[in-house]
Amino acid sequence: MAESVKTTCWRFIMRAEPYNDRSEIKVEKKFIEDLSVIKDEKRFLARAIASKLNIRPQITDKMKKIRTLSVNERLTLYLEKRIKNQREWYNSNSIKNKRLEEFFFILITCVQVITFLSAILLMILPDQKINTPSLFTTIIGILFAWMQLKRFQELSQSYGIAALELGMIIEEGKHVRTESGISNFVLNSENAISREHTLWIARKSEI
Repeated sequence: MAESVKTTCWRFIMRAEPYNDRSEIKVEKKFIEDLSVIKDEKRFLARAIASKLNIRPQITDKMKKIRTLSVNERLTLYLEKRIKNQREWYNSNSIKNKRLEEFFFILITCVQVITFLSAILLMILPDQKINTPSLFTTIIGILFAWMQLKRFQELSQSYGIAALELGMIIEEGKHVRTESGISNFVLNSENAISREHTLWIARKSEI
């Protein structure tokens, strides 16, 4: 829900389609209608939203002010606060998941070594009360299951690709000069971000 609202808000304040009509009244009406659609689709989350948020304006003065800025000013704001910010998030999470994958790989390897040593010890001392090899084998199974559940490698790769794609989008943004240009640029950028969000939802639904 948050990602859907963010995308809608950025399109609105950047005056990208479908919020590029000259009539501000029509644009604001369209924006509120789109927010209502998002809200209705996630109505079950209403109780989780703090009540203090319900009394704040849906279209703030700052949002209206940004819409009046020049193409270059809006583009600079979009690149800094949306694209670069999102790219840093993807990159940091790609690194995070890569490190978690490496950590669990090392941990599993260590437990496997311990399992092997405990098996040798059990052969030497068969009268042990606890079957340690079976215990450590169970732990290894749990660790493997956790890695498959969290999908560290898959997430690291997908976030890394998303960060790379946003890096190329930043370069494309340097050539935007017109209203139609920034509209198309924002639409393409938000679609790229939405693709990763859609894949994330798909991965969660498979778990």
